[in-house]
Amino acid sequence: YPGVNVNKNISIIIPFYYGYSNNDDPSYPVHVIGEICSLSGKIPFVFGEENFFPQIDLVTRKDMLKNLHQYFHHNSIDEEYSAFIRFNFSFKKRIVVLEEKKKALKIGDNLAYSNHLIGTLADLFTLFLLMMNIARPGGVYAGGWFITVNRKQKNEWYHRLNKVNGANVDWLLWGVNSNENSNIKDLDILQTWRWFIKNIPLMYGKIQTPVSRALHVYSKLLEKSSSTSEELQLLWSMIGLEAVFTDESINEESLSSQIVSKSKLLFDDMVNSKKIKNMYKIRSKFIHGKLNSTILIEDVFEEEKIMDRYNFPIADAAKLATTLLLSALQHFISNGWNDIKFDRKIFLEGKITTEQN
Repeated sequence: YPGVNVNKNISIIIPFYYGYSNNDDPSYPVHVIGEICSLSGKIPFVFGEENFFPQIDLVTRKDMLKNLHQYFHHNSIDEEYSAFIRFNFSFKKRIVVLEEKKKALKIGDNLAYSNHLIGTLADLFTLFLLMMNIARPGGVYAGGWFITVNRKQKNEWYHRLNKVNGANVDWLLWGVNSNENSNIKDLDILQTWRWFIKNIPLMYGKIQTPVSRALHVYSKLLEKSSSTSEELQLLWSMIGLEAVFTDESINEESLSSQIVSKSKLLFDDMVNSKKIKNMYKIRSKFIHGKLNSTILIEDVFEEEKIMDRYNFPIADAAKLATTLLLSALQHFISNGWNDIKFDRKIFLEGKITTEQN
């Protein structure tokens, strides 16, 4: 096969925020960092026709840490409560690229392919962080990353801001009743990532299913723009729920009933019908301008305002909607599904009754 020779190391360095206290919960960020590092050499990333397995470790060099902390200090990353994980890819062997793929990607030389490689890596890491916030919901806070490329024994640095932030999901799941949260679990990271890799066409909209649409809107929940707006969190979550659980209908009562009945099928009746219908009423009141908004509360770090937001009906509804959406996505992925369909069947049984004397 004709191919391109690439001889360089490329590293992705990601800042992970891990919270202010030690927690025994295995999904807590400080434990997630250790789990990711334990998967060094085991997590596959696909380039061209080959799998590459990066070495994963923590950045410990003092000069590098100092530079990284100086940069991220200006991006609200607390030095005392953060760690930097490095994924190191060694491209010292021939990467096979089929001739037709080279033409499709408009790759004409090694430099063009190298740039394509960096862009592909960045896209894959966006998916990786999205995956981590499904396998370990709220366990990965990453505000951005650096890409370092070793060309001719000299490191070149590229910075890319990251839109995927588990803090939003952590906020939404915080304080959720244990019964409501009982369907959310920790998924196997490797198994979950393999599902993502296998279903790349779903991620980029080449194949559209209810599962792909739900996944896309869940990614919107992780964006910075959603972090201080329960209204956006509620709307994105509800779009995801309707994508999975409803058929086209103009009857809102019918939509909420569909979510109740179908989620019960998925979660073995562990669903609070009354709360789901109330969630839908709040969503409808907000959309139709019958409910106040919290969107003008700017100082989100003032404790009184945080509690006002947290106890607001919209926040309540957003929490439940996010919990249901995340539970559904985990269920699909753990079962290997990339599509879902509910069939409604009506059974008719004829009987003959006789008059009793």
